[in-house]
Amino acid sequence: MKQTAQHGRAGEAGFSLIELMVAMGVTLIIMALASTLVSQCFNIQRRENTRSVALADAQSALNLITREITNAGYGLQSNGIYTAESDDDAITVLADYNLNDSWDADEIVSFQLRANPNTGTDSLVRLASGAAGAAATTGTVLASSVDRFRVRYFSGRVDYDTADCDLDDATLGDAVTADKAQYVVLVLCATLPEVGTPGTAGYQPPSRVQLVSDATLRNSLTLPSSGLPKY
Repeated sequence: MKQTAQHGRAGEAGFSLIELMVAMGVTLIIMALASTLVSQCFNIQRRENTRSVALADAQSALNLITREITNAGYGLQSNGIYTAESDDDAITVLADYNLNDSWDADEIVSFQLRANPNTGTDSLVRLASGAAGAAATTGTVLASSVDRFRVRYFSGRVDYDTADCDLDDATLGDAVTADKAQYVVLVLCATLPEVGTPGTAGYQPPSRVQLVSDATLRNSLTLPSSGLPKY
């Protein structure tokens, strides 16, 4: 009688239940880590995009304000600062651009922080008075999410150091009132909001950026350091 050899199938056996569970666990862990990494990348990208836009707006606003302050006093016999509406948190400047001895549109301009109902934060705005100094003004938002705007006045150019959204105490010791100013230093702080929820993957905390600019008033070379003439 001829016998046929029986071949075992032990080498063809599938995964055991334990092996499948381990493989699934490892896969889930890898997927969770990948999901966390992707979430972090998206949140970082969102914050950096917001940061870039906020910084660009703030820098552009500061450049505009510096330029207009530099031109303050054009056609006048003063430093061009309207002291009645200028302090450490706002500045209003005057200029007689067309030399007609009257206040026309955009010749009285104020820069200050105003609450922005669209964002729930403060915005840096430019307010321009109407012709002949009319009470009606036209407001333009220069930069959003600005939480502090400081204006410091000096009788001449100074070497300054900054502090927390302001100048340091040593520099502030040389500050003068707006009516005696020939040199102005501007400090602006923009707050970037948080992205995500604290304790969750990819959360990015809020951050703050400080920008500084300065301007020499156009009439500074012909004005004394005290007792500036009236407008």
